[in-house]
Amino acid sequence: MTDTDISIKRERFDADLAEEILPVLAENYEETGLIHAGHLDVNVLFYITAEINGMLRAYVARGPEGIVGYCSMFVANHPHYQHTTQATQDALFVNRRFRHLIGPRLIRYVDDCLATEGVAVVYRQSSRHRNIGPLLERIGYEPAEVSYARRLN
Repeated sequence: MTDTDISIKRERFDADLAEEILPVLAENYEETGLIHAGHLDVNVLFYITAEINGMLRAYVARGPEGIVGYCSMFVANHPHYQHTTQATQDALFVNRRFRHLIGPRLIRYVDDCLATEGVAVVYRQSSRHRNIGPLLERIGYEPAEVSYARRLN
């Protein structure tokens, strides 16, 4: 398979996409969800509402077998910089069999779409267990801050 066998596009997050993407979210959680509280329990209504309110962007990579990757971003004017539209990565996942084909391509596609919308800054995270920092730096990202998590219960 080549990268031309995989299409990437923005899709509306609705109940149909949610049903299709939940198994992929579970695969992502298995790989990166080490500190999250409890089991994966996606609030689909939250995502549908964010889509309706214009705050969510869902980008889906599809191959002959179905969804092979996705990226979801929350987009809004930042409360501290109200005239600046910023995007924050909610999730980024590419099935390990396809990472070498479309990982950077998916990120660039999302960034290009967001730039077209007038987004000024994009924030992305990288898990310590699946570090994509070197990839992000190769395509122009700079380290901005370090996040810490502590499970309280």
